[in-house]
Amino acid sequence: MDHWSLRYPTCTEDIGRVLAEAAEKLLALSVDARKAVSGGTRILHFSAEERMTKFEICETLAGILGLELGQMRANEQGNDPAASVQRPYDCHLSTAELQELGVDVRAQKFEPWFRRYLRAVRR
Repeated sequence: MDHWSLRYPTCTEDIGRVLAEAAEKLLALSVDARKAVSGGTRILHFSAEERMTKFEICETLAGILGLELGQMRANEQGNDPAASVQRPYDCHLSTAELQELGVDVRAQKFEPWFRRYLRAVRR
């Protein structure tokens, strides 16, 4: 399992909240200001700030569920230089434009978020 590339798992509840708040803020702008934003001069990105590799995500989920990782091994090799597709090392998205609009870009932490969603599985 990939243990090289950095990911930023983001809860869909946070994504929905940020989208709604961004739309609200954009609609509150003057027509000229809104044209400047929608005219392609700004790109709005959102992701959580907590970084994890895919292996760390698997470790966390296994811990929540009380499972062993078994034969899963951490692959820290990174990109194969001969591969036709090169994956980015750090997949973080900048929230600067959202913050400039006044949007709350806080996000839930991965482990408590999944503990809440997976609680039913452990019963």
